[in-house]
Amino acid sequence: MRLLTLFAIIALGQTYISAQLIQDQDALDIVHELEKKYNSFESLEATFNLIIEIPEEESIIQSGNMIQKGNAYFLHTESQDIYSDGKSVWVHLKDDNEVQINSVEEDEASLINLSPKGIFALFDEETYEYAIVKKEGSINQIEFKPMDQDSEFSKIRISVNTKSKALIHTKVFYKDGMRSTLEVGQVTTNQTYDAQQFIFDVDAHPGVYVEDLRID
Repeated sequence: MRLLTLFAIIALGQTYISAQLIQDQDALDIVHELEKKYNSFESLEATFNLIIEIPEEESIIQSGNMIQKGNAYFLHTESQDIYSDGKSVWVHLKDDNEVQINSVEEDEASLINLSPKGIFALFDEETYEYAIVKKEGSINQIEFKPMDQDSEFSKIRISVNTKSKALIHTKVFYKDGMRSTLEVGQVTTNQTYDAQQFIFDVDAHPGVYVEDLRID
């Protein structure tokens, strides 16, 4: 599910052609500062715009909001809701009145954690090349290139406000030409949420078709 993967990754705007590994310490320091900040929150809620660009097709724009508490999260858009309690993932396809259930470790939806906190949790300096490629005032663009040749995306870019220590947007460049951009809007932190917020309630959706893909 590209929509999900998208919220979990970030995107690189240029290809680095070099035999030498490029790992910019200044870029790494910014990422670690942001990761430290977002990991300090007990919970995080954010609005977002998701823009999906597919070659020779009209762009798809979706708005929504997400909530994250520890390993659990809830993602809401007009077309689908995604729930995860940290163990299972429920993807509710509203137009089809269908919910697909999978285990977190078996479903790439678990990677999205569509939030700044989730995005930085995916970053591993040992598997990327990275550098600051543009600065405009306090706005820094950091680009990452996966060293894994089998990665489905070619590059990742994040834009960061280093003054407020906030993630502004992320962009993923896929090898098939698709591009996806996540613009982070208003962020609210340290709110209280019931555990049921992160579990799909079948009884609240009469007639919903349930496809359970979990392996016992």
